[in-house]
Amino acid sequence: MKLIKTIYDVACGQGPKVTAWIDGRELVFSAREPGAGRGFLRLTPHEAHVTIAFPRGHELFDPKKRAKGAKGSETRISLRDQADLDLYVRRLIESAHAIDA
Repeated sequence: MKLIKTIYDVACGQGPKVTAWIDGRELVFSAREPGAGRGFLRLTPHEAHVTIAFPRGHELFDPKKRAKGAKGSETRISLRDQADLDLYVRRLIESAHAIDA
């Protein structure tokens, strides 16, 4: 799925120290060593869409409230195609990386 590759490229493009690893069904991206913490972005593939989760999403500035989740916890966004990975979502990923770094 091209969407997963695009998300991978965006997440890994946040800096030279970004690592990625598999944790169960999720692809985890972190600014630290593999396996250290929950990372800044977690990607879960589904049959017709991809869910990206921000473990510290409650700390992100999300004025459009596109990320869903309980107050003070992880937030998620479902993406169906590459058009859903717009500048707004890319900035959320960038902000999540800055928090994790």
